[in-house]
Amino acid sequence: MPVHGRHIPGERLPAATDAQEHARRAVENYWIERLTELWGSGPWTERLGPLLARHRILRWPLPRPDRRGA
Repeated sequence: MPVHGRHIPGERLPAATDAQEHARRAVENYWIERLTELWGSGPWTERLGPLLARHRILRWPLPRPDRRGA
């Protein structure tokens, strides 16, 4: 049933996702994108992103986005 006109007939609704899993993936993807922005793409960004999301100490050597020069 449409809610405020947001359901497009003929398209399947996405499957329900656990909120904790969704949040974990969102944070990991942020760090993967951040590493790619800093040092370019590579297979190591996919491996380091989840580690940076889990272990805060590993983020320490990275430049903070709010302190970057404009």
